[in-house]
Amino acid sequence: MKERLMKEIGHEFKVISILGKGAFGTVLECVNLTSHRSVALKVIKKYKLTEKQILFSIQESELLSRLDHPNIVKFIDLHHTNSFLILEMELLKGNNLAHLLSHKKLSEHEVSSIMRMIFCGVSYLHKVQVLHRDLKPENIMFQDLEQTSLKITDFGLSTKYTLEERLDQRSGTMAYMAPEQALQKQYSEPVDIWSCGIILYQLLTNSHPLTSKKEDSQSFIKHLQNIEWKFPENFPSLAKDLFLRCTRLNPLERYTANLALQHPFITSIKGKIPLAHLEEVRLYQDKFKLKKLINTCIQLTGLIENVYIDEIYRARINDPFCRIRDTVRKDTGPKKMSSLGSIELHSNSKNMSASRQPSFVRNYGNQLSVPGMPGKKPLYISPRRQHSRGKSKSKSRSPSPAPPPLPKTASKHHRHNVVIQ
Repeated sequence: MKERLMKEIGHEFKVISILGKGAFGTVLECVNLTSHRSVALKVIKKYKLTEKQILFSIQESELLSRLDHPNIVKFIDLHHTNSFLILEMELLKGNNLAHLLSHKKLSEHEVSSIMRMIFCGVSYLHKVQVLHRDLKPENIMFQDLEQTSLKITDFGLSTKYTLEERLDQRSGTMAYMAPEQALQKQYSEPVDIWSCGIILYQLLTNSHPLTSKKEDSQSFIKHLQNIEWKFPENFPSLAKDLFLRCTRLNPLERYTANLALQHPFITSIKGKIPLAHLEEVRLYQDKFKLKKLINTCIQLTGLIENVYIDEIYRARINDPFCRIRDTVRKDTGPKKMSSLGSIELHSNSKNMSASRQPSFVRNYGNQLSVPGMPGKKPLYISPRRQHSRGKSKSKSRSPSPAPPPLPKTASKHHRHNVVIQ
């Protein structure tokens, strides 16, 4: 296997060591000969996989390529050879949580810090509508031996979901499955929160709250239907409260990752967070703030007549995976790049179907309406007075399409094409 692998990837990578082995492949520490940086290669043997399993591996790479968070392992590239499917990812030099638990007993402070980073990563995944479905200590690794930052890894069973999609497949490790997942009922984000609760219990007690090594899958499923939690005497009260909120049998009553991050057991951390990690979190938060601002601008344009937004660009903005790309006006004069001010929305009501327009837009002709006092007429605000104050009047470059009918209280001079910059 090694000779065949070196023959197929030797011109691109230099193998340093073996990091781990699995049923379908091996994880290697390598040096990329092009970028000259250390990377991890997840080498999957094609001949051991079915067509469906190969598809899952490709799906994992596509999913990872869209994720960007300091607590999620970074994907670099996907490589195909005759015999192997190779996922190139960032190299994590630290150990996983399972290894850590087998070598030391963690303090309450250390557990709180670890769970905060896990919940941060899970919160991001759920925000971009991704379920991990296999959260466990073996799939959570520290970035380095200093153990200051950790990453969620192994997205082979993960999936991107929608609110309309029904998920009921039994995917993951049985000991960390939520009841609804093990019983193959419809499930969603709460299954990952259940796994986080089990991990929290393990970090504090170094034992699983439900199962033993001798328990098989069927007996474990029966156990899930009649759970009685038992806690050691020294189990922290705040951690117990968080655990119980993460492991409610009813998934609708279960905590979310965002709520868990606000729990006193997590917020009571007094230790310092590494500056590098804080900078990564800040940059990630800035990206989401910018996307939220642009989405708000897009929604507000529904109040202005004849606003047109390219459907492809709208889809990219609404997809949290897609990077925001500024558009540049094709006007005379210098172009402005990489600024919110360079984003332009053009007017064209034909490109927005009536069914997608808000009801008040269809009824009141896309005008800004302010309800008046009782007995008085509503006040209509002219867009020209808002956006063209102190500027010379100029005609639109292209004739606007026929506007929708206005209510009796509105007049024609309220109809204008508006460009938001």
